[in-house]
Amino acid sequence: MKQISAEAELLWPGDGMIAIRRLVRDSLKRLWRYCGGNDRTRHRDGE
Repeated sequence: MKQISAEAELLWPGDGMIAIRRLVRDSLKRLWRYCGGNDRTRHRDGE
């Protein structure tokens, strides 16, 4: 949890718990898009 907090603080300084929620939300969206899409969608962002 400390590492997640540190990453969120780097991306959104001073936002505290809101920054952690954003980081988790964005990570889940990317995972969902990657797992649920076709090959073109999965590799669109270079992953």
